[in-house]
Amino acid sequence: MLTLSDGLRHTLLHLQEEWAEERQAAIGKERLRQYIEVERIGRFMQIDRMRKEEIAPFLQGKAVAGVDGSSNQFGGSYPGTITLLQAGALTTNREKVLLGDAISPMSGKDRIKIEEYQQRHQLTEQDAFLRYKDARMAWLEVEAALQLIGQTTPALLLFDGGFVRYESKAYSRWEEYEALANSLGILSLGIIEEVGTNFISRGLQETLDGKLLPYDRQLLFGVLEPGEVLLLDPSLKHKGITSRYYTCFARLSNHPSIIGIDLFSEQKDQLLPALRFLFANTLEGGRGIPFWIDRVDHEIKLSYRETEALIRNTFPPDWVEKFLVSQRSRRDI
Repeated sequence: MLTLSDGLRHTLLHLQEEWAEERQAAIGKERLRQYIEVERIGRFMQIDRMRKEEIAPFLQGKAVAGVDGSSNQFGGSYPGTITLLQAGALTTNREKVLLGDAISPMSGKDRIKIEEYQQRHQLTEQDAFLRYKDARMAWLEVEAALQLIGQTTPALLLFDGGFVRYESKAYSRWEEYEALANSLGILSLGIIEEVGTNFISRGLQETLDGKLLPYDRQLLFGVLEPGEVLLLDPSLKHKGITSRYYTCFARLSNHPSIIGIDLFSEQKDQLLPALRFLFANTLEGGRGIPFWIDRVDHEIKLSYRETEALIRNTFPPDWVEKFLVSQRSRRDI
């Protein structure tokens, strides 16, 4: 039976009270929509699903591609861990690029990178390793996209994540990708499942006398109708909005949550047909993510069981016990 301390129970109750107060003080749906439009944060637009007969002309006989990354870790406490990274790019014609890497704080080459991140960003060793891992993952994803479009030219390439991440963590390769993709006429879209921005709350801060609003994902939960898009005003200058990219929010299924969508600013004129295509290729009863992103994720995902099996089949058992198995995992009770 689970035994809870009084401190833990009281903390949970306090958090429940905070959220209840926040819910009571929340701006009503219609009032929020009015504020967003009046303050020129963005405008709402209802779209329809692209019809079957429109899809072929939209794609011009080309495939749709998706890029995603997956990681899993095996081991005990830091630094006794190995992280496996895998990135893949896959088209609807079954063309595929698969890349991977294994990194560990106990690797000499990785320690050099970790120390560089420590010094450059003034981080602890563990935080530097996490930063290095994220950057390596982003680089593999962009590299997979570059290799794919070096072999074939899809009409549309969907990234699992926003563009700012690739720019900040894999800058040089992302510059190469943008130049090549745009020269080939490939429409690139970043599909942001976990929206973490606060554009709306920042934009409404003065109007609401400094009242702190939740992040955009929470604020827009249930506010948009299925098939509705919030087109953000390009003049927003908050962190995360740059003139290089254009961002909008959309609800593409019956699920009340939103997703974010990034594209290069020079391709903004292609956004509306792209949104209609995404709407047509998102399950009505699903979680609102375009089907091909989930398909690529399924193809490349690394499970913990696969990660453990790969490591145990690669290294001698005594090495695994010495370097990677924690004493905690050997507990009998």
